[in-house]
Amino acid sequence: MTIAFTRRTLLATATGAIAVLAGCLSGGLPGQPPRPTPDRSLFVGAFHWGYTMLAGDGTPRTSVTVSEGDVIRLVAFNMEAETATGRLPRTVRANLPDHERLEAANDADVPAPADGTLEEARTVANQRYPDHSVALVPSGGYGGMMGRGGMGRGGMPFHPLFLGHDASTPVEVTFDAAVPDEYSLSCMTYCGYGHPYMDLDDALVVR
Repeated sequence: MTIAFTRRTLLATATGAIAVLAGCLSGGLPGQPPRPTPDRSLFVGAFHWGYTMLAGDGTPRTSVTVSEGDVIRLVAFNMEAETATGRLPRTVRANLPDHERLEAANDADVPAPADGTLEEARTVANQRYPDHSVALVPSGGYGGMMGRGGMGRGGMPFHPLFLGHDASTPVEVTFDAAVPDEYSLSCMTYCGYGHPYMDLDDALVVR
């Protein structure tokens, strides 16, 4: 019998879930050769309740397609972390959407709560749950991943990246796009009412 978990189920039930794209991470073990130059850089900003993604030149993107084996440099940050966002390249900073645009775009994806408005829920979340995280998960859930041989080439996953609201620097990781599939950005840190809806579907497509 095959059990397939949807991404929504995964987010709602797996507090220790991990991201999967496989390969080696930046900052490897001592004595390992240096990581190759990335083929692609992606910048990902987290907010209540969604992500904004930009290419290395600052161009806003909702999805990026890469080739199997490409080396990806992912730079992630909390949109509330002013010190961290201030360290981003100028072209990226210049193209970050303001909060009004982010909230307007996100409102279409998050249903209003039964006992209040979405804006009220967001205000509470900003006060109580200001932190986020980001993980890359197969868009089809763990079922699709397991069908491709576990965690990917070498069986070495990388864990969700914590994005604190008071972080002084962005979080950076380099990984190999080793397993062809569609991957979504998902938050693994509880961040209030809209947390189950905090994702960016098919953000990274590996062909």
